[in-house]
Amino acid sequence: MDSLFFQKEKIGLKLPAIENQTIFYCVLNWGVGHATRSIPIIKNYLDQGNKVILFSDGEAENMLRNSFPTLTIHTLPSYKIQYKSKNFLFLFIILQSFTRFWIIWREQLHIRRYQKQYQPNVVISDNRYGCYLKGLKNYLLSHQLKLVTDNVIERLSQKFVDILLKPFDELWIPDIESVKLSAAMTEVDISIPKRWIGFPNLKLAKDANAETIELLILLSGPEPRRSELEKKYLNVIESLPYQVVFIAGNFSQDYVLNETSNCIHHSRMKYEETLQYIARAERIVCRSGYSTLIDLYILEKDKIICVPTAGQPEQEYIAECWSEKGWVKTVEENEVEVRLAEEINKLS
Repeated sequence: MDSLFFQKEKIGLKLPAIENQTIFYCVLNWGVGHATRSIPIIKNYLDQGNKVILFSDGEAENMLRNSFPTLTIHTLPSYKIQYKSKNFLFLFIILQSFTRFWIIWREQLHIRRYQKQYQPNVVISDNRYGCYLKGLKNYLLSHQLKLVTDNVIERLSQKFVDILLKPFDELWIPDIESVKLSAAMTEVDISIPKRWIGFPNLKLAKDANAETIELLILLSGPEPRRSELEKKYLNVIESLPYQVVFIAGNFSQDYVLNETSNCIHHSRMKYEETLQYIARAERIVCRSGYSTLIDLYILEKDKIICVPTAGQPEQEYIAECWSEKGWVKTVEENEVEVRLAEEINKLS
């Protein structure tokens, strides 16, 4: 592990002051990562006396409802994001771009519909490019400004994103400029100002009686890929010589708890509770979602195995980049039942 990897003195959100305003906060449903990274930002602005109206859909909406049961939440159209193999990535990106323009137009209509009712002053959007309102302050939160592929797809994706950024006043990057855990995904010239907002300072109350977790497995993401990987994990867990806590990230159904001889399986869990489990974990298996890895970075976890979502360029890129730096180990989805147990056992 690079000794410069953890820079605790730099932890802390660097957000612009917004006080006593009405804020529309809109969150992309791409698993629950965008929701989890938005939760500390939402709390920050609630603490500053703002009224926050939330917008999202699917599992991200369910997580926000669990974390903020007293806030008003409205449902936005779904992007219905899917993943394909690299062999058809170029064609798939083009086809999905047309779908995204349609959803962007629809989500713009949705939040305009609520503008008269709530009369907001500010719109903050986590990766929802249609969530802005003319005449107001509009901020976009994103760490992925291009697909890092070193070919025409990268150049096209960069131009595509820059077009979508034009209605916003400022781009907020959830990263530390001197560290750049997002690597080359933020190395882009854009037409609006950038603000590096850093990472939240996760102050967790320590429980002296809480036992260390030998292995924590975290899972999230769209269906059916989430459920497919969950089954593979369960097959592997049976043979492991560790006591395992498995948080399956299933926000589409009610909470279910199952226990076996070596595994406590939570179907889902609130973000704040998940952080407590991360803090207690010796070893962690997770997706290479950016938001998940940032939580592990903040909590100084260094025994990590990532299973990137196949066909999801961002997760594949981050997994490769962090693996090359020695920050994580990686196992491909199709190798989980063959290699995962071996790689877990290698973690010192």
